[in-house]
Amino acid sequence: MSAGRRNERIRIETVSTVNDAARQPIETWTLLRDVWAQVVQQSGKEFVANAATTGGSDAAFSLLYQSDVDHKMRVVWRGKNYEIQSVDSDYRKNETLIKARWVDG
Repeated sequence: MSAGRRNERIRIETVSTVNDAARQPIETWTLLRDVWAQVVQQSGKEFVANAATTGGSDAAFSLLYQSDVDHKMRVVWRGKNYEIQSVDSDYRKNETLIKARWVDG
């Protein structure tokens, strides 16, 4: 895939634990890295059907190979959070494909 198709900036975030003012542990999202990606969303019919049944929509993010991304992380694209459903990394093709579902909040 040519770099020209990766024309959207996404954030990959991971959960980390920090202590609040009362020294109680809380989970927070922290930046792993910002990367360029090609974003593929579902078509209109699939989008409407999926949103009606699950309350969300799916997207796939194609980016350069990332060996440390997993399903416990999330993608932030255009200010919306996407829960990672699966990660398919192929170092021979120098590509990672992340399939994710939009979540509210």
